[in-house]
Amino acid sequence: MTKRAITPRTSLSAAIDNAAGPIAVSNRVLIQFAFPSITGLIALNLNRFIQNPTAWFAISLSAYIATVIPLLIFRSTIAPTQNRTRMRLRTSIAFLIAGLIRGFVVFVVGTQLGVIPAEELLLRLLNAPLFVYGAVATFAIFNASRLRHLDTLQKLEIEKATLDELRGGIRERIKMQKLELLQRIQTVLKPAIEDVSKQISKKSKGVDVSSKLQNIVETVVRPLSHDVGLTDEFEAEVKVAAKRAVGAGFKQNWPGSLSVGQMIVAPYITFATASVALGFLAVMAPNHIALAGFISLAVVYLGFEAISRLLVRVWLPAFFAFITATIAATIPPVIAVNLMSFALTPVPFGGSIQFVMFSWIITWISFYMQFLRTQRAAAEAEMTSAIAELAILNSQLRQAAWMNRRKLAAILHGSVQSALYAAAIKLAKADKPTKKEIKAIQEDISASVRKLEQADGGESLSEVIEQIQQVWAGAVNITVSPISNELKITFEKHPIAASCVAEVIREAVSNSAKHGKANNIQISVRENEAGLIAVEVSNDGKPVAVDCKPGYGSSIFDEVAFSWSLKTQGPLTVLVASIAI
Repeated sequence: MTKRAITPRTSLSAAIDNAAGPIAVSNRVLIQFAFPSITGLIALNLNRFIQNPTAWFAISLSAYIATVIPLLIFRSTIAPTQNRTRMRLRTSIAFLIAGLIRGFVVFVVGTQLGVIPAEELLLRLLNAPLFVYGAVATFAIFNASRLRHLDTLQKLEIEKATLDELRGGIRERIKMQKLELLQRIQTVLKPAIEDVSKQISKKSKGVDVSSKLQNIVETVVRPLSHDVGLTDEFEAEVKVAAKRAVGAGFKQNWPGSLSVGQMIVAPYITFATASVALGFLAVMAPNHIALAGFISLAVVYLGFEAISRLLVRVWLPAFFAFITATIAATIPPVIAVNLMSFALTPVPFGGSIQFVMFSWIITWISFYMQFLRTQRAAAEAEMTSAIAELAILNSQLRQAAWMNRRKLAAILHGSVQSALYAAAIKLAKADKPTKKEIKAIQEDISASVRKLEQADGGESLSEVIEQIQQVWAGAVNITVSPISNELKITFEKHPIAASCVAEVIREAVSNSAKHGKANNIQISVRENEAGLIAVEVSNDGKPVAVDCKPGYGSSIFDEVAFSWSLKTQGPLTVLVASIAI
């Protein structure tokens, strides 16, 4: 089954803004207006044109020039404004003035050439402004829809590189970050360790070497561990890229199937019909223009509205939807012509054909504009999906970068620092350490440094939760909802995500006990509807203070969680965090 393409509802306000916006007097619209401007006069005066084509070509060309010049003057003088209401008013007035000038020029040139009678002055002055407003507004709406569609596709294509780079290079960039961090550590730490190792080998006094080791810990290892734990340029770059990216690569796709009814916009078709109806009716029913106009427009609106609602559930491939809409567009003008022929005056066959053709052309324009809106809606949906994907990728990058920093900083702060302190204590006790003691101390220091290069993998979530329960046993009652086997397997495949979940739980429990003075804590870990890991930690401690300032724990949540919130729900304080996986 072909995928159905949803067409968004037409916004009347947006259509009016486009019809009376800056694009309405753009070069593109004024050039496009040339075709209906010239052919429209000929089509509405077809019998007269056949009798004297040269005169009517001259009238049509004069009418076009007379319409465009006032609009160009308007564009370069009073048109520019940021106020939408003023722009609508100014543009509408410009259309009416250009139409009046057009009607007057048509009348003057026509009477001079002897093809338009003097009694048609009022008709020309009334019909021309409606025609100008309808035709120019139609092309303005058409072009605004088209340009917006192309702009959306262009933005999506421009941002393709950002998402592709994040998707394809995520692991490589994390490896590069780790190597850079290791290089920074080795550059600072290695010379200091080598210097101490030489002094140990030279059998310097244990107290002196011990003092140097302690000095390395205080002046090198501890500051370095804190420095490594800070956000680096790589993560800043990731955040900038995430903010800049508004979408992903998108190729303009042909909709699978369209709702025929959604392609037909009755108000627009009625509006466009009104712009040519007066001139048409002046020829078809000159003695009943007002009543004929009411009948034709009422039938057009009600007919197309009924057709739109009737066919809204009819889904067809684009080509067949177009054919169906064209066939349906024949019905309202045929009904209108028959009603006018029955109630007012017989409408000639040629006039009926003209009315049907007008209806087809207007319906085609409506179809094309709705078709573009359908494609744009699909592109925007794709963009929304890409943004969501990008946000998850960004969260995964933050997690992996955080894990690199956390592991290296922890090893520096823990293993390396402990090994150096232990060596310092041992050397301080042994004034003249033996070769065996020196070798053992050197091996301990080397082993602790090697751990920096082996800082891979995450933590077992089950073990972390057990450790947390053991640490707080007797102080806080911690209960954990069962974790599904599927989720456990997922954590085995994604150790970084597991470590992030563990860190959120560890920090949330600690905050609940220390700051909230909680007696009972409930932990829940599951997969949510969005495919993220949902972590919920609730406690019966003190509620969250309204003026509570973010602390270190908040910065951890910001780094490892896709999203998080802390709020009071009845007697409980609840932390909810989503972890990308």
